[in-house]
Amino acid sequence: ALSSPRQIIAILLLLDSLMKGCVSNDSNPSVLKRVDPVIFIHKPTWFKSKTSAEAISSMLCHPTVTSNVMSHSSLAWALLDACSSFTKCAETLQCNLGEEFTIRILLSLVYLLGCPEEFGLVVHSSVVLRDLSSLHNVKQNSSSSA
Repeated sequence: ALSSPRQIIAILLLLDSLMKGCVSNDSNPSVLKRVDPVIFIHKPTWFKSKTSAEAISSMLCHPTVTSNVMSHSSLAWALLDACSSFTKCAETLQCNLGEEFTIRILLSLVYLLGCPEEFGLVVHSSVVLRDLSSLHNVKQNSSSSA
């Protein structure tokens, strides 16, 4: 069980790093190619799994996270980064985010927008909210034209 804000921050940072690895540019593989030119690196597909997306999105709106986010700025920033990475993964990998995943990210963003002004999250949270909204607009437009 999650017990402290520091533990939650560590988990969120780990999840954020994993998701950023899914959408990173080709500079990381090029470093490996310099070490071993024969190496072949597959694009990560684990994020497309409904189980993975469900586990990550559940963590982002876990009651322990949401109950602590307004009193710990580092936790709030870690949550914001993870929400942003989740949205970017869904966009880059063209995942079909179901309503439950969207609701979980929206819930997290609501808590982030409710954080104290001195955390400086409003603009950044709004950007993630806009990205999430545009992701769903693209899906709606593509499904209505099909």
